[in-house]
Parts: sequence; C-alpha cells; structure tokens
Amino acid sequence: MVVSMTYIGRRTSQCGALIIAGITVLINLLIPYDKQTARTCMAVLGKGCLAASFNCCYLYSGELFPTIIRQNGMGWVSMMARVGAMVAPMVLLTADYLPWLPGLIYGGAPILSGIAAIFLPETLGSPLPDTIQDVEDRGTGRSSKVSRKEARILQVTQSPKADGLRASVFCS
Repeated sequence: MVVSMTYIGRRTSQCGALIIAGITVLINLLIPYDKQTARTCMAVLGKGCLAASFNCCYLYSGELFPTIIRQNGMGWVSMMARVGAMVAPMVLLTADYLPWLPGLIYGGAPILSGIAAIFLPETLGSPLPDTIQDVEDRGTGRSSKVSRKEARILQVTQSPKADGLRASVFCS
C-alpha cells in the first residue's frame, strides 16, 4: 500500500482498496459453500484490502486537515473508526431476517465509501495545508492570493521625509 500511495496517489489507493474489498465480499456471497478454498481466498483478499485502506485512511486523513484543526480532525477519524468497529457485530443480527443481508452490507459499505472518496482532493506531492482557506483553495483548484509559503523579505528603505531608516515588511 505504501508503494501504491507513493506512486499512484492517496485518493486512488484509498478508493481502489475500498472498492476491491467490497467487490470481493460481494463475490464471496455468490460462491457456493462447498467451495471453501475459493471462499477463503476471497475473504482473505477482501480483509487485506480493508486493512490496506485503514492504513491509507490514517495517512490520508492527516494530510486533508489543516494544521490548526489536525488534532481534532484525527481524533474524529479515530472515534468514527471505533464507532464502526462497535456497530459491525450488530450487522450480523440482520442475518436472522435475511441470511444474505450482512454480506450485502459488509460489501456495499466499502464500495459506497470508495465512491465517496473519489471526490476528495489528491494530496500526493502537495504541502500540508496550514489554514482552512488553504484547504478550500486546494478543493477548488485555486491558489490563494498571497501564499504563506513565500519568503518574507525585510527591506530597509530610506524615508524621503524622515532622516531615519524605516523597515517595511512585504511579500515578494
């Protein structure tokens, strides 16, 4: 997954891992129970893709939040992951009504999440956002009028009306 995130990008890696995981879970619903080897292979592939997307999620989430709210954002991401882990066993209770429903939920949720992740901005090769405005500008493709990354130059100028020197700070 690290190689994929480095060369392909975070968004593509996240979407791909989620969608492949969902598809393998759904395919596993169609494989007959007597084909245990095929069912186990599909389950392991799906579980591996889910683990890969979980790792990608933590790296990618940290790059999406601006510095001023990154800690709060990562706390929210972690909390939601734990809520999902708590709710996941409850999905198995739906098998009492429809035996195929847990598999459909476990396969459909990652596919929907992967489709939703397509709309996130790509962060590969871009600097971490410092402000909320940086995040908004990255989402729309605009660049801010005055970049915070530009060097500040302290220019000492001679004031025509005063005998002393005055210093003015401006952006280049």
